[in-house]
Amino acid sequence: MGLIARGMKSTGNTSLADGYDVLAAELNTDFDTIVTEINGALDYTNIVAGGINSTALATGIDTAKLDDYSASTTEMKAETNPGVSGSESLPTTLDGELERIRYVLKRHGLGGVALHNEGAANLSTYWGDHSVRGPNLVRNHSFEVKTTAAGSAPDGWTKLATPTTLTVATTDTSNGVGQCISIVADAATEGIYQTLTGLKKSTLYFVQARYVVTAPAAKAAGILEAARAAGVPAERAGTVTAEATLKIESGPSISVADLRSAHESWFPAYMAGEL
Repeated sequence: MGLIARGMKSTGNTSLADGYDVLAAELNTDFDTIVTEINGALDYTNIVAGGINSTALATGIDTAKLDDYSASTTEMKAETNPGVSGSESLPTTLDGELERIRYVLKRHGLGGVALHNEGAANLSTYWGDHSVRGPNLVRNHSFEVKTTAAGSAPDGWTKLATPTTLTVATTDTSNGVGQCISIVADAATEGIYQTLTGLKKSTLYFVQARYVVTAPAAKAAGILEAARAAGVPAERAGTVTAEATLKIESGPSISVADLRSAHESWFPAYMAGEL
């Protein structure tokens, strides 16, 4: 509804004054202006009985008669962080409510384009295609694509410095079936890396990976301490020796040959009816 302006009076301004005649034309001008504004923007069909209150606004106001909050591109993009539990940012206006809703929708990747991983490339993901955890932004995260030359980093990755060996291999079931990257390096600054794209500011991301590190026994404590300082869970899995046995701490020793035989022979024996 626009600003209602009073008409000019015989007093020479818009106000009435003692001692001046009140002319019908002057009153009609004022009332006509009011009626025109109400009928055009806030008429009886927009308001429920009982007056304008929160319930009436929710159920009786024609939304086509409400003003916008996107008068400019800057205003359209305005958003406010609603905060977290214990330090909430509470809106005091409808504009503030809209800004907080925009913030939450944007953080969920709705209404726009996100990215998902397919092979070595990040591809566009549109409304309705999002998974529960969101798209994986790491390209070729399982090293399944390897079209580069021997000794080079897998597709989507870049070799860092000059590691001695860089090999993609198939993992066994204990490490999760798929591909893994085996790196032999002389320094912590050697390996592979990837620069992620599509990240949004003020957004939390979940990162998961597993590294199996082999090092001289004397360096094990230092590696565990470095991982702890970086906030990375790590534990010592075991020690490689020349003995062909698997030794379990506080338990028995098992011959690797016996383990291999049991693993490889049970199915043929089962099919032959010997089990």
